[in-house]
Amino acid sequence: MEDREPSITYSEMSNYCSCAAKGVMKKFTVKELILFESKITAASKEDELKIAAANEKFMNIIASCAAKLYE
Repeated sequence: MEDREPSITYSEMSNYCSCAAKGVMKKFTVKELILFESKITAASKEDELKIAAANEKFMNIIASCAAKLYE
């Protein structure tokens, strides 16, 4: 796991992670999540982010949670 960006506080990171987890639980079915995770797990390090970025549902969750950091 990458180190936390120093400009983001622990509290902000915790809120972001909580938001992302809740979003995934609300928007994904278990089957969708297992398939999504299996694609990422099977991918090379270089392709992991490409796979995540290609998933519109996931990116909407991430964008929404990131926006909440700056509200």
